[in-house]
Amino acid sequence: MGKDLAVLIYYKGSGFGSSEIAFSDLEELKSELQEHYIANATDTVLPQAGGILDTVVEIFSNEAFRRLTNIVFDGLVFDLIINRKNSILLKPLIAAFQKIEAKTDCWDYTRVRFNFDDVLIEIFGAGKIFTSVVGKVFPELLKHFKLLEHKEYGFPTRISMPIQKTDWGENGSEKWISPAGDGQEYFAEECLTFWGLEYGSKYNRMIYDYKNKTVLDIDWN
Repeated sequence: MGKDLAVLIYYKGSGFGSSEIAFSDLEELKSELQEHYIANATDTVLPQAGGILDTVVEIFSNEAFRRLTNIVFDGLVFDLIINRKNSILLKPLIAAFQKIEAKTDCWDYTRVRFNFDDVLIEIFGAGKIFTSVVGKVFPELLKHFKLLEHKEYGFPTRISMPIQKTDWGENGSEKWISPAGDGQEYFAEECLTFWGLEYGSKYNRMIYDYKNKTVLDIDWN
């Protein structure tokens, strides 16, 4: 198959060398990915504790996300159908990460980001979110995507999840935030609540209420 996707992995190299995981495990993962994708891995040179790698996965495609709304999927193993000639296959990607996740508790994530030609999709959290969350949330996002179109701004150029309501605003007022990088593990159920939408600019931000299928004119940080 042609290499339609690029996969970039950022990790904390200081987490290798523990009894649970070795640098050779990363090399094996990269080798498996390179069979199907343009793939590379980069050490962030950031400090860590407990042998955790805090991996960030960036997935790049030059295809438009709007063309993926007619998806064929089956649980965690699904193919993104582009047209009759080309397809973006996520099956080897899911399998490769499932394999390394099964080896050690030290392999975890802080962010998984999909960069399409027309929209950036980012899922935050910790733990083994790639197979436990991304595989469940992504198909739901495809089902709901057409509902995210704004009559003035069109489709969102960025989708961030989860988005949560806090009392961190002025004098304890409501403030909606994307809890990026807080080290908390978020499950699929928490990501299928509210999504942060951005329409071309951080000044055009709204929130999608997943359960009620409604775009709320509420800002978020």
